[in-house]
Amino acid sequence: MPGDTFTVAHLLKSAGYATAMFGKWHLSGKSGSEPSEQGFDVVKAAGHGWAKKNSDDPKGVNSITENALQFIDDN
Repeated sequence: MPGDTFTVAHLLKSAGYATAMFGKWHLSGKSGSEPSEQGFDVVKAAGHGWAKKNSDDPKGVNSITENALQFIDDN
């Protein structure tokens, strides 16, 4: 996704909402932009070392949930 694309996150942020993205971001590509450039205040994206992996939670699902719930609670 090009960096100059106006997203729903931009719209919500301009209206005073806190915005966040949790999970995977498959829109960067060679010339794409990161979620933080697309209007998201908080970014917890897989592949950025944030999802702890272990035998009980190999895909980091619990981490995603915990981070999302914390964001909701804080905002």
